[in-house]
Amino acid sequence: MANHPSIGVDAFFPRVEGDSLVFRRANVAELRPGAFGILEPPSHSPVLGADRTGVLVVVPGLAFDRAGNRLGSGKGYYDRVLTGYPLAQRVGLAFAAFVVSPLPADPWDVPMHAVVTERGMIIADAVVGVQPGDA
Repeated sequence: MANHPSIGVDAFFPRVEGDSLVFRRANVAELRPGAFGILEPPSHSPVLGADRTGVLVVVPGLAFDRAGNRLGSGKGYYDRVLTGYPLAQRVGLAFAAFVVSPLPADPWDVPMHAVVTERGMIIADAVVGVQPGDA
């Protein structure tokens, strides 16, 4: 297993546990296929506490826009869970082809601070500090 340099923050990845999502600390090398075949951190990894600062929460999506809005599955799982972590930096992951024109956003949608694609990182246009949907 290769040594990966530290990015200076703890990275937390989503893991399906029962009917909910839990963010657990991991590095990319530790991720394994879990629910729905999506890479997840191990169940024994530390859970993200709501008051933690200096953490990065990695969020998948079907599409994102440059304002940090996210198109998910439409069930609101991530929006509900993310409101519990107002101090975390939210980063969406997508292929560049799925960064699209502005997406519709509802007041309860939680925007990303940045979106990372295979072509680089997009800092979200409007996301600074606490946003609608944050706790």
